[in-house]
Amino acid sequence: MNRLDLRAIMATVAGDTGYSRRGRLFWKRGPQLTKLVDLQASRWGKGVYVNFGVLPKEMVIGKVPPDVGYAGISERGEHQDGPYRGEFERCAYDDADHMPAEAMRRPLQWLIEWIEDNLTDADAVRQSVLNDGPPLFPRNRPFLFMKDWARGQLKEPLHYFEDTPYYRRKS
Repeated sequence: MNRLDLRAIMATVAGDTGYSRRGRLFWKRGPQLTKLVDLQASRWGKGVYVNFGVLPKEMVIGKVPPDVGYAGISERGEHQDGPYRGEFERCAYDDADHMPAEAMRRPLQWLIEWIEDNLTDADAVRQSVLNDGPPLFPRNRPFLFMKDWARGQLKEPLHYFEDTPYYRRKS
């Protein structure tokens, strides 16, 4: 997988719907939530993992949000149920560099549509986090701060991430 070509395709797809970008990270701020997509290079080969998630706007303390590793709830493209799961798997495990980046255009468009449909409504996300609604990511449990956010009890970011570079450098 050519990572630069994949980023360019994602920049077009995400940019068309109002996402910002820095490097491999794409994000869209909303009134209560920030949606994230991160194109993470595999450590083991030429594949690229498509990670995505959401976090409360209060957890974004800089011009650029933290990467998806800090997201309150997140998932990887190859684990998300949907019509393009196979393409996300091939993208993640394309160690032999056989998959052209262009083959990911429609899967990335679908993913952005899914994110917009499922991670924009703060009340629906809140219900999912509190287990009062359908789970957004059945494999992954939300971070503690998402539960606090959903209950209206969110504390300062350093309470949850006291020893991490993103939050430490802003204090």
